[in-house]
Formats: sequence, structure tokens, C-alpha cells
Amino acid sequence: MSKRILSILLLAAMLTSAAACGDTSADNPPPDDSSSDLSTTDEIVDDSPKLAIQKEDNDGKEFTILLPTHARYEYDVEQTGDIVDDAIFNRNQAVEELLGIDFNFVVIDGHWDQRATFINTITNDILSDNGEYDLISGLLPALATSTQEGYYVEGRDLEYCNFDNPWWIQDMYDRFAIEDKLFEFVGDASLTVYKELGVVYFNKRIFDNYGLENPYDLVRSGDWTLDKMIELGTATGNDGGDGVYDYKTDEMGTVAERIVLEKLSIGTDVSAYSKDNNGVITANDLTEKYISVYEKLYNFVYSNDNVVSLNTHDSQTYDTGTYFGEGRFALMINFLKMTEMIRDMNDDFGIVPMPKYDKEQDKYLSSLGTSISVFLVPKTARDIPLTSKVMEALCYYSYMDVTPKYYEVALKEKYSRDDDIKEMLTIIRDGATLNIDFFHMQLFGEAYPRMMFTTGEQYTSPDNLVSTVAGKMSTIRQKLESAIEKYSEIE
Repeated sequence: MSKRILSILLLAAMLTSAAACGDTSADNPPPDDSSSDLSTTDEIVDDSPKLAIQKEDNDGKEFTILLPTHARYEYDVEQTGDIVDDAIFNRNQAVEELLGIDFNFVVIDGHWDQRATFINTITNDILSDNGEYDLISGLLPALATSTQEGYYVEGRDLEYCNFDNPWWIQDMYDRFAIEDKLFEFVGDASLTVYKELGVVYFNKRIFDNYGLENPYDLVRSGDWTLDKMIELGTATGNDGGDGVYDYKTDEMGTVAERIVLEKLSIGTDVSAYSKDNNGVITANDLTEKYISVYEKLYNFVYSNDNVVSLNTHDSQTYDTGTYFGEGRFALMINFLKMTEMIRDMNDDFGIVPMPKYDKEQDKYLSSLGTSISVFLVPKTARDIPLTSKVMEALCYYSYMDVTPKYYEVALKEKYSRDDDIKEMLTIIRDGATLNIDFFHMQLFGEAYPRMMFTTGEQYTSPDNLVSTVAGKMSTIRQKLESAIEKYSEIE
């Protein structure tokens, strides 16, 4: 059992105690149970990472965070009796007590369609040097273009943020930095980090009935690969004898939410771009691996009648979850938040990370959604060291307190009784990421034909892929060069 799983298990037992929020000092040790019968050699030691920020008194200084309305639930909540809301409220209170501050949340519209309003609010505050906002949490793609303008604090100037800690997405500089500069930061303070994770679900009854390999065992052995997922995801189905599959009524192999299916490419670690040891980004011609992944995903959907890819996320009907919850599909490719819809389904289900390209791939990677919230720090923030402490503390307390509560709600009793689920969730979170293609899509543009199938549009067939990309390379490189030039000018 990994250290983090052990830490979460210990924490889950502790969270019901009032002591969990009684002393918000980062160095406060967990309660000592002197009645334990464990011998010295068998003692369980909580060696989870600790918050390296000391308690301080800022005399209740107001600390203002700008939030978009659609993600208000990540911060601006009251105690309502809802488990997750209360955990977020307690997290906020813990950070306030630790740093001697008083949160003030300013909430305005800031989703994709309102991005101009959100950015203008930030721009006006910075250009007028008002310093109204100490921290910004906003939608990743909506804020992308504003990062080129020199409005935000670069990550290395956030002295109390340790981005190597597990409550931050790992390798952000290696994956996302342009000209070795990073202005958007992804951590556990954003609940969308978990809700928008791309994962693969499997129906245990169907797998048992067909005698299929256990995906949990495949993950542990390193054999959970794209080929293996496609093999298992096309191995089941019953068209009712009429020779035609109807995804609304028949038993089939796989149902996929298109926007998540697209990001299986991230799980295989392919990208239109590469970085050298000096951090120089290059837009590449198609590689054999990229072509291979594209062909596999394209054929997975278009060459198998028992596989269906649907866009139900944009309409927010989430029919993909409904169909899987009816017990008719062996696999579902979807967001982790879909557990909230299927947790009461009659059949038992499992969750595994996105598959690797092959067994030689270093680790499992699971895609974050591009609709995640990110932190940005305006250069006009009144106390940047304090802001960095707030960022670190919010992510820490979310990692330790909010995330376990979200899992309890999303998975109900499965989270408390299913050790396999806990293990897989740790693997999924540890490999949570985006590639630079998606993280900076609004700056770089849509490099290659996307591995997804949107309503009414069939994407480029593999036969035409090379010629299609060749025709786009000049534009791709121009956009990349423009972004690099703008970042290089930021001081």
C-alpha cells in the first residue's frame, strides 16, 4: 500500500474528530492514541508531506480572491450540512486561522462565453494599479491569452509555493512552461482537478460473465495499454438478434464521452510539441507513435459497431453515464465526476486510469479537463509572499481534508470498503496532467486534427492524416513562435 493511500486512510478516520480543525498549525501532529496495542515494530507512522508554513497573525487582513460564478462552489461556500461544502468551509477557516486573514470572495461571470468580461476586470485592476485582488482563480482556457501580457507573477517568485508537493499537479514547469515561465498553477484547491479527471470505468458483472481479464490486475502489472483497452472494450455485446446495435437499448462494449475519448492521447503521452533540455519548444512533424495512436482511436470508434462515442457533456445531459449505469456497457470512458451519477447502479463497477501506450511507458497519465480552475497572481497583489502562503495552504488542506470527503460523496460506501478503488484513485491523481497542446491550446491553436468526434463532424481519416497535418504546419509554427516571442518579452 502506498504512503499516500495510507495517509488518506488514516485521515479519513481522523476527519470526524473535532481535533481535525482545532489547531491549524501545520506542525500540529495527529492525535496520539496511547491505548494502541500495536508493538513498536508494527506501529503505523503517518509520514505524509506536511505544510511548511508556520502560524502567523496578520490582524485579520482582508484577502480577496476573484472567482468565476460557475466555479464558486470551490471556495465561496457556507456550512450547509453538505459534506463537501462543509469540508471546503472548514478548509477556508483553517487557512484564515493559520495566516490570520479574512477571506473576501468576489464572484463574477467568467466561463468561456464570459471570458472577455473576466479578463477585462483583471486588466482594469492591474492597469489602474488598484491591487484589489490578491489571488485569481479562473477557467484555464478563458485566461490563456492574458498570460502573454505580463500581468501575473511568475511561479518562481511565489516563494512559499512548493510545486513538488503532491497537492500540486506534478511537473508543471516541465510540461507547461514557455520560455521557462509559468503563470497558471493547478492544485488541489480546485475541486475540478478531481471532478474533471478522465478515467475508464468497467462493469464487473459483464467482465466476469465474459471471463475477461481484471483491469485492476492489468494496471498493477503495467499491461493496461491502449491495445488492451480496445481489446476488452470491443469484446462484449448483444445486438438482440437484429444485426444492428442500438446504444440506447442493447448491450455493447464501450460508451465514451467524446471530450474524454479525445484525451486518451494524453494517457499515451503523445504531443504535437516537444521540449529539449533547455526548455525550447518545437512543433513537430507527425511521429510514428502519434500516427499509431490516432489510427487506433479512430478505428476503435469507427470500425466497431459495439462502440459508441457521444457528446453529452456540452448539453449537460450526461447520457453516457445513464447508459453505463443501466448495466449495458463493459467499459465507459468518462470524467471521474460521473461517479456521482452511477454510484447507485445495480452492477458493481471499477475505475482505472487512462491506458498507457505500451508497457514500456514510464507511468499512467490521466487527463485533466481543460475546464479546470487555475491560480494566477496579479502583479498588483498587495502582499505576494502572503498570497503564495495562501495558495500553498489552500491546496494542502484540500488535499488532506476536502478530497477524501469528495470521494466519500462521489463513491459512497465504495470508497470506504473498496481498497482497489483507493489504490486506483491514487494512481490516477498521481498521473493527473495535460500535455502542452491542451494546456496552451488558446495560444498555440489546434495543432493536429483532434482525436475526438464532435456532433455532425467526422475527423480526418488516418489515410489523410499526414497530408492534412502537412498543410497546417506553417500556421502551427507561426502561432508557436508568436507565443514564445510574447513570453520572452515578459520580465
